[in-house]
Amino acid sequence: MEHQEPIIETPQLPPIEHQGVMLSPAPVDYKLVKVPLCPACRSEDVRVTTTRANLRYYKCQCGETFKRAKDAE
Repeated sequence: MEHQEPIIETPQLPPIEHQGVMLSPAPVDYKLVKVPLCPACRSEDVRVTTTRANLRYYKCQCGETFKRAKDAE
């Protein structure tokens, strides 16, 4: 009889529903990034457009673009 590797089951997280869309759960090592507030409209609906060595450039849904220094990671 061959030696078999033990089967390790990963815990199954339930899917998440966000604004009516079913999302698969994030992996355990998923890193959350703090989203800056838009300086013009104070919204959190911003996305990263460009990443530099120590800067991130963001664009808001209102059209405002801004940059922030990367946090020490």
